[in-house]
Amino acid sequence: MFMITFYLGLSRLPRNNLLLEQVDRDAGASSSLLIFTCFTLGAAGMWLISLDWPDKIPVLGSIALGCGALVLGAWVVLQKRGI
Repeated sequence: MFMITFYLGLSRLPRNNLLLEQVDRDAGASSSLLIFTCFTLGAAGMWLISLDWPDKIPVLGSIALGCGALVLGAWVVLQKRGI
């Protein structure tokens, strides 16, 4: 959990900057969509982990691993398409 939290805290500002550099106009709308997405995914994650699991630590690890694999897979697909 330390590594995940550290990485997310370290990468948030550069990530937001890189995403918002792609926008020519309506940067405020883009920024609010970015924050909305982060909060919505965070709420879904909190709901998922708050379910009655017998042991929450493996569930947290599985969620982190699944999210990382999903992002890596999306990145590979988008790189192959040239986007």
